[in-house]
Amino acid sequence: MSWNAVVAALEEGIIIREANGSVSSCNASACRILGLTEEQIVGSRRLDLQGASFHEDGSACDPDDLPGRITLRTGEPCSQVVLGFDRPDGERRWISVNSRPLARPGEPRPYAVVISFSDITSRKRIEEERSRLQAVISRSALEWRLTFDSIPSPLLLLETDGRIIRMNEAARLLAGVTYDRAIDRPLAALGEEQPWPVAKALVEQVAGTSARGAAQVRDERGRTWDLSVNPVASPHGDRWLIVVALDLTDLVRLQDSLRKSETMSAMGGLVAGVAHEVRNPLFGISATLDAFESRFQNRTEYRRYFEILKDRVQRLNELMQQLLDYGKPIRLEMEDICLRRVAREAIQACSPLAAAADVEIAAKIASEMSPVVGDRMRMLQVFENLLENAIQHSPRGGRVVVRVGGTGDGERARFSIEDSGPGFRPEDLDRIFEPFFTRRRGGTGLGLSIVQRIVEQHQGEIAAGNRPEGGAVMSVTLPLLPRTSGLSGP
Repeated sequence: MSWNAVVAALEEGIIIREANGSVSSCNASACRILGLTEEQIVGSRRLDLQGASFHEDGSACDPDDLPGRITLRTGEPCSQVVLGFDRPDGERRWISVNSRPLARPGEPRPYAVVISFSDITSRKRIEEERSRLQAVISRSALEWRLTFDSIPSPLLLLETDGRIIRMNEAARLLAGVTYDRAIDRPLAALGEEQPWPVAKALVEQVAGTSARGAAQVRDERGRTWDLSVNPVASPHGDRWLIVVALDLTDLVRLQDSLRKSETMSAMGGLVAGVAHEVRNPLFGISATLDAFESRFQNRTEYRRYFEILKDRVQRLNELMQQLLDYGKPIRLEMEDICLRRVAREAIQACSPLAAAADVEIAAKIASEMSPVVGDRMRMLQVFENLLENAIQHSPRGGRVVVRVGGTGDGERARFSIEDSGPGFRPEDLDRIFEPFFTRRRGGTGLGLSIVQRIVEQHQGEIAAGNRPEGGAVMSVTLPLLPRTSGLSGP
């Protein structure tokens, strides 16, 4: 087989360009790829590629930078240069071009150049389609990730063996881990704090079944989570588990508040009725006791009994008054009040009790703060009740600290009363404000319940806790008035 026959049979296009720029020969594949006849190619001095050629990035290719011309000019070969062009029939083609110099011994410049090129249009179209699909997939993945992360509830996608495939930002923040420390790891990698241990137990419970698992759990921070584990399957039979954690804390608190309000309303009516019925005969007992004391006041052997009876009657009167206060609606006379002034009045009122108990009262009151809207006498009642409790629970020689200031955001006031007593039992903290709950001998268990009602009617919050160094602390926050109201008080 002759050399010309071999060249003619090649799938690659072959063009021989002379040093003067004219094309001396080409094969059939060159005509097919370029969309030209042999007569249009051979003898042409201006033919490089039909029409304007361009690079892969779409920029135009200068004719002097085409591989054949570079090789004729420099004597250096060019390899796998990708170029695009438009054929006469309007079809766009892509080719990979190589050029090799033809030189005679002893001559510095080539007398011709062999240009070979392969049609890579199909490959380019596949690459372009692949790039387009990759862009679509990347965009879809981004949209999915943004949607997934915008869900405020923690959400995880697991293998049936419990390994984490995906997790949204809410789940990552709740667990406090990075994605690389969680993805493709077991659910236990999210930590031992709730709700993850219960979620792990639910996953183990539903794995391998089509059943749905659900549970409610309260975490170490007091938040209530509604957990659900749902098996899902693809059309191809692949199975996964979706774990969702809904924060029900606000809903649970609202439900508890409603139940508490209903209970307190019913209990209040009952208590007020009982107190009213008891108070009348108690008044008669008190009057009779006064009459007996007046008649037998000179009988020293009766004096001790009179003192005991009067003390018990006084305690019963105080209890009945507290029951009546608890049972009737609290009416507020709202005005701008200065908490700093109210705190000082409460400290002054409780000073005799503190002196008798040998307890120091230390006041740490902000020099200036905005007023709050409230009932001045009711807020004084709150201060005095909390201060009296703190004094009664502090040992002789102890110290009670009253702090009054802001929360730092300029929107709420906070005051707290700290004692140096034994503090609250951990198991009692959830029951501190329940009516009739008390650990103090002789206490009624109504004081803090009434205080809580007053604070909540002022749109405030009250919390009980223990200080790290020992002793209890009661904290109250109330909304502040804007500075424009102008009242600060001494």
